[in-house]
Amino acid sequence: DRQIKMFNPPSNAPARIELPESFFKLSANEIKSLYKSQVEKRENLENRPLKTQKIRQAEELERMKKYPRTTIRIRFPDSTILQAAFKSQEK
Repeated sequence: DRQIKMFNPPSNAPARIELPESFFKLSANEIKSLYKSQVEKRENLENRPLKTQKIRQAEELERMKKYPRTTIRIRFPDSTILQAAFKSQEK
């Protein structure tokens, strides 16, 4: 059961805000900060202990117990929203 739902925007909904192109451009400091955080993340992944397949599977089962269902929402250009629920184990 996907529990599919469709939501239409309210008639009095505010207009969509258009952001200027400059909003998406990063400064040199922002780029340095992002690069540094990615390097730290990679180093942490490289330095963590290796796990056996059995441990990885046990961790995956725990995550599935915590989040048995996943809800996905798609917003279309006209602001209509389509929502569906899936089992987290589905691929």
